[in-house]
Amino acid sequence: MLRFQLLELIKEPAEIRENIAAANYIQLKTQLSRSTIMKVLAQLKQGGYVKIDNGILKEISHLPLRY
Repeated sequence: MLRFQLLELIKEPAEIRENIAAANYIQLKTQLSRSTIMKVLAQLKQGGYVKIDNGILKEISHLPLRY
């Protein structure tokens, strides 16, 4: 679910993507808790799967199919 939302966010126009934090976008679209979202995003960032600056999704590089 989180993977799908990240892929949807990266498809959004830059104006939208630059004005909403990835965690907020995912939380609006899902029923996941903020702590769960933040934990997974931190792990994805640490693994080099996503680039997030100040909460803003900048880049995705090959997300795992299951996480």
